[in-house]
Amino acid sequence: MSEPTLAEPLLLDGSHGGGQLLRSSLTLSLATGVPFELHQVRGARPKPGLRAQHLACVRAAQEVGGAEVHGAAIGSSRLSFAPGPVRGGTWRFDVGTAGSALLVLHTVLPALLRRDLPESLVEVVGGTHNPMAPPFEHTDRAWRALVQAQGADVALDLVRPGFAPLGDGEVHARTRPGALQPVRLHARTGRQHLRATAIVCNLDPDIGRRELRTLARELSLPAREGRVEAWDVRGGEDGAHHASSTGNCLVVEVAQGPVPAVFSELGELRRRAEEVAVRLARQVRRHLEHDGPLDEHLADQALLLLALGRGGSFRTGKPTEHLRTHAALIPRFLPDCRVSVEAEGGRTWKVTVEGEGPLS
Repeated sequence: MSEPTLAEPLLLDGSHGGGQLLRSSLTLSLATGVPFELHQVRGARPKPGLRAQHLACVRAAQEVGGAEVHGAAIGSSRLSFAPGPVRGGTWRFDVGTAGSALLVLHTVLPALLRRDLPESLVEVVGGTHNPMAPPFEHTDRAWRALVQAQGADVALDLVRPGFAPLGDGEVHARTRPGALQPVRLHARTGRQHLRATAIVCNLDPDIGRRELRTLARELSLPAREGRVEAWDVRGGEDGAHHASSTGNCLVVEVAQGPVPAVFSELGELRRRAEEVAVRLARQVRRHLEHDGPLDEHLADQALLLLALGRGGSFRTGKPTEHLRTHAALIPRFLPDCRVSVEAEGGRTWKVTVEGEGPLS
């Protein structure tokens, strides 16, 4: 990766960006070598400042980039980050809570996807199925497919799932670097196919079966397109996998070309399995109402990857605040990168990224 190119760090206002602004700033700083200072970290949140989840991302980026960091402490409202060259290697990080292990991976993996770096192994312990964060299945099926379309790859392994409040999940990621290339994802291609998975950890597997029956009715799915994946403390007895936490996650994958759309809904205490399925079906139907291939969660992640790949475009549904945050942040680190977000009608939006030359 490039050496830092600015004598003075970028000054960023974190009062309204939440944890995503922090994580994306870390990713872009690692990839470009540009240092930054983030003020009023998560200032608008009920508990402002760095929490354990965010601190884990900072520590991971610090290790991978050999960065000089100030303000990395629980509750800190100001962070400075000055990276050195990104290093490939073997890394192991522990969030320390049930906070998302996948968000740690999303912070460091894009910077490790570079042709001149060796393969890296990143192991993270924490939550794997969290509210307000991508579950393992979304990263493995959708995000990874996008990376493959850009010319690189990441092999992901769910060693064990982790649900709140215990966490204790573990995910391994092995990079297969390659220069990220521009990609254009404008239309759903091929035969549309929906597949459902009910993940049940240390709970009655009938919860998953009830979810799948309701989902099949809501989305007109054949019964054969759904399966229950059971994890429990028996560690392999009766075909079950090992997990120490308790939880449930219902997932639907919409195959529609090289990059699928993936949706999920977490089960909750005192929330019926049928309600979980109905809520997830609403997400899927909302996606099918527009013509874009990318789901709303992948869209903001894609914007960052396309910027690092120096260009590309895609169609999606109504832009989220996360996507708009990325659109404003990316040119701060990559001044020659132009991002446009345009409504096309019919609930479809087109996002275009234009860069100049390879990222040095």
